[in-house]
Amino acid sequence: MRQALLDKGRGVRRTAFFLVLNVGAATDQCRQELNREIRFINLGEAHDPSHTGIYGMLGNESKAAQLLAQAISPAEVYPAG
Repeated sequence: MRQALLDKGRGVRRTAFFLVLNVGAATDQCRQELNREIRFINLGEAHDPSHTGIYGMLGNESKAAQLLAQAISPAEVYPAG
């Protein structure tokens, strides 16, 4: 991931972190809490095949962002540097 970001010309600070998000759990949580279907769509790019967009949060961005953050397990957070 770090190399993919560097290849795209983006900096990665040594204080940054990468995380793993369980997409199924996150979409279920948003469906239950917001009564809204969010979708994760792979937008793979030449230098970053993992690039993904999140769709369907319109009007609930703040609450959806909180729910996504809650879906991240502390055991799945990794230093980027």
